[in-house]
Amino acid sequence: MSMSYILLEFLFRVLITLRSHSQTVPLPSRRFNFNNQLAPLSLCQMENFKLSEQKSGCPPERNYLNDFYIATRGTEWSNNTGWNSETKHHCDGWFGIQCNDKQEVTEIDLNNNGLSGQLSPSIGKLLLLELLHLNDNEIKNGVPKEMGDLVNLISLKLNHNSLSENFPSNFERLDKLHLFQIHGNLLIGTIQNVAVNKDSSFNESSFVSDCGYPSLFTTPLVCKDCTMCCNMDNVCNPTEYGFTSVPLVIGIAFATSSVFCLLVAGLSFLLREGNTVRIEEVSQKTGNQSVYVFIIGDKVKGWVVVAVVTIFQMSILLILLNAAKFDLSYLSDYLYEWKCPVNATACTVFGVKATISWGLGLTIFLVQLAPDICGGCWLLFHAPGVQSTSKKLRSRISGFTLLTISISSLVVTYFYNEAASRGPSEVLMNA
Repeated sequence: MSMSYILLEFLFRVLITLRSHSQTVPLPSRRFNFNNQLAPLSLCQMENFKLSEQKSGCPPERNYLNDFYIATRGTEWSNNTGWNSETKHHCDGWFGIQCNDKQEVTEIDLNNNGLSGQLSPSIGKLLLLELLHLNDNEIKNGVPKEMGDLVNLISLKLNHNSLSENFPSNFERLDKLHLFQIHGNLLIGTIQNVAVNKDSSFNESSFVSDCGYPSLFTTPLVCKDCTMCCNMDNVCNPTEYGFTSVPLVIGIAFATSSVFCLLVAGLSFLLREGNTVRIEEVSQKTGNQSVYVFIIGDKVKGWVVVAVVTIFQMSILLILLNAAKFDLSYLSDYLYEWKCPVNATACTVFGVKATISWGLGLTIFLVQLAPDICGGCWLLFHAPGVQSTSKKLRSRISGFTLLTISISSLVVTYFYNEAASRGPSEVLMNA
């Protein structure tokens, strides 16, 4: 051990002895009253300084915070009051630090404070930390895996920095989290083993990351447990939002069509009088210019044409549904409708579809479909009046087909508008 270290330690012991025999003057503090027997910060960080292991003279948390200060370029912060002080306790006025009654750090709030550099692994040693807000800074590199030891964390905000690399996979012990926001960064890979409490009062805003599409990277960040995903345009959307199953929507469309057709057929059975219906009337109601008039005919070629056109129309509807599906893994027409501001915790909707616009849009589309819907209803209602058994069956098929295509188009239009329009004008345009 060098003579300089021995001399420093000797002087420090003499200083404490003299103070113990004199009247001590408490440090000014709004929360605690210290006896001013702290060793200088730089002295506590010397490896050969024996008293550095004594918590009263050299609080370990002060060293951890100083490591954090140096790693994030504390001298360049917007406000670094108290930090890096040689003799001031870290719970006595260090900017952004809050402690409990035992002088242990429980909160660090340094949002929008000009932090840069990188996060120090030492931050993972502040084991009683409950709140860590470092959002809206310029912190780079990765998230230290040591942060997975902060088992008492309730609120963690690292959003809107320049964090990169893969997210650590050892955060499963952070089971007290109610808020975790890490969007607005450059992370890659998968965020896993992080479970924010389901009863969080922050709802959709409780777990936010850059798992949306389009992404700055070929493969977006994967986060299966996130409640909100943001994309490269800084717009976001809840993960449990919109529809994700095309077969489900198709099932809804066919179920609606079938129920409607059965209703019309039932009304026909109850209300229709026994008048004969001419085949010319059937053709007229089907639409003389419509391809479905071929159903009434006897030519196989006409039936093939009807089948091809029906398949084509249903394919178009499937394409629209796939384009409107909320899927984080590929490019679609789905428009994200939420913003998660830099200076706010709660994410909010910014696209509003006015009720009157929805009504006008659906009315316009209904007017376009009205001839086919009315024709299909007429055919199902009057099919029993057709004399020929085969023509009667074809009339029913024609009516069912017209109604199914029309109602399916209406259902798909609703879901597409819900997904691909943000405001009243877009609803009307998509109609």
